[in-house]
Amino acid sequence: MKLRKRNWWAVSGAVAVVGVAVFTAGAVAANASREESDYVSTYTPTPAAPAPVSVTEENGTVRTWLGTEQVRLDRPLVGDAKAVALYFHGQGGNVDDRMGSPWLNTLREAGWSVASGDLNLVSWGNPQSVNAAANLQKWAEETAGAPVKLIVAGSMGAAVSLNALGAGAVSAPCWYGFQPVVDLNSVGNVPGQAAQITAAYGASIPDTSNPITGAAKLPDIDYHVLASPGDTQVPKAANGDRLANIVPDPKRLTQAAATGEHGDQSHFNPIDLGTFARGCVGKLVTGPPSALRR
Repeated sequence: MKLRKRNWWAVSGAVAVVGVAVFTAGAVAANASREESDYVSTYTPTPAAPAPVSVTEENGTVRTWLGTEQVRLDRPLVGDAKAVALYFHGQGGNVDDRMGSPWLNTLREAGWSVASGDLNLVSWGNPQSVNAAANLQKWAEETAGAPVKLIVAGSMGAAVSLNALGAGAVSAPCWYGFQPVVDLNSVGNVPGQAAQITAAYGASIPDTSNPITGAAKLPDIDYHVLASPGDTQVPKAANGDRLANIVPDPKRLTQAAATGEHGDQSHFNPIDLGTFARGCVGKLVTGPPSALRR
């Protein structure tokens, strides 16, 4: 897939929340063109990605349907897109979950497009959600004219994104997980999860669909976890802390601490997200599905 040449610049900005300001960046290769890499993906969406229908754009937000899946892309608040962040919602979320919030708009203020989708809704990382993620990335990159460089995933959405990364259905040089589900068998305190997981998988969860047992082929990229030791629904010790056991290089995994119970506002930290995202813009994109690089 060839995309037209675009001018990319890093965008300077600041986030004034408790702590230090972030998101100042220097110029990034003007007139840089992205080329196809020689990586060949082994993942084939089934069914293949349908054509977008009923495409609308209002106030910088593009919306459409890919088959039965709603998708949206929020364009940067400053300039052209220099990169795309894919957002994977948590339990009970949909295409609009947290999109347009001040937290995710921190990325848009720094020149990112942010894309999201229904992702099979309450999927808990099942194959249908992995397929939807592959279709979302393809559409988002074509719509933004820029590559995905960051995955932002929360709670249940972390399981979806890790399964998609492990399957080669999505690609990015950076993954950011807040209160992340890494072991589907550790979330017994999450309201409604038992019936939802049964609906998603049937009688039992296949090992290949539980990140802690099935994500052995996670790519060698940068990972960051923001989790709270006080989270009783998605326990940090059984989830975020164990990501180090399945990533290729634990030295490329960083962690930051949130506080309180699952969903506490400290998990939506624009400084932490912004600092991590700033380091992703200049990284190469290697791997499926788009195999784009700068």
